[in-house]
Amino acid sequence: MRQISFEEFKQMLARGDWNQSQFHEVMDEFKHHRTTWDVQKQVYRDVVIPRVLGWASKVSELEGIEVTYSEYFGYDDHDPASLTTTTDGIGDVWVLKGASIIDENGSEMDINELAPKLPCAFSDVDYSKLIIEQVTDIDVDENSEVATYKLKVDNAPSVLFTGQCLASVASSDNQAAGLNYSGQRGRCRSYGLYKTQGGKYICRRIDCTARDDERDCYSAKVCDTLDQVKDFFGYDWLAKDLYEEAGIDDSVAVA
Repeated sequence: MRQISFEEFKQMLARGDWNQSQFHEVMDEFKHHRTTWDVQKQVYRDVVIPRVLGWASKVSELEGIEVTYSEYFGYDDHDPASLTTTTDGIGDVWVLKGASIIDENGSEMDINELAPKLPCAFSDVDYSKLIIEQVTDIDVDENSEVATYKLKVDNAPSVLFTGQCLASVASSDNQAAGLNYSGQRGRCRSYGLYKTQGGKYICRRIDCTARDDERDCYSAKVCDTLDQVKDFFGYDWLAKDLYEEAGIDDSVAVA
């Protein structure tokens, strides 16, 4: 096998013409549980979220010398921001092929000795190339003069559509707001109803919180009928304000 001195190897590392490639492979998927506050029902509830696990590697090559770095990654399905990485459990995080590196005493250096001296680019895996589905397209028309909306949804792809907002209402977490007061300090919610160019209804709900131990919750539903819209929002006072603004009859026929 080819042998080069550590000084020669350092000179090679300083060069900017290393050829680099990377690979991703999804290996497994499991469901994990997370406790969240259900603002609507005023209870903590257990949410089941699909977690994707995979393996990634980055290969740097120059003049027959090849350095490979490997790590595991994981993310919640549809949520790129949840991506985490680790080298725990990787048998050989670093692998050197094509040459042995000799120190000043003539001894071969282990790749793990060399790892702290390698440029960050050798282990910086670009996960933007990993496709994590984030958007569901509903009647999208990029050439239309009508607005295109993108609504965030927890634990599911965002909803992207072209259409119009029929109504939007919100409660307040401030008791001084009077009739708009949500009934809970630090918590409020907003409803939005949209209609796509293709005639579908998009329902959106955001439960907002100012409390440090809680987070905002986003939900949405694609509906074909107004009955489905009413099933989503229900008939609380804020939903009735939404129906009134959208010109929707909130009455129920009784036989």
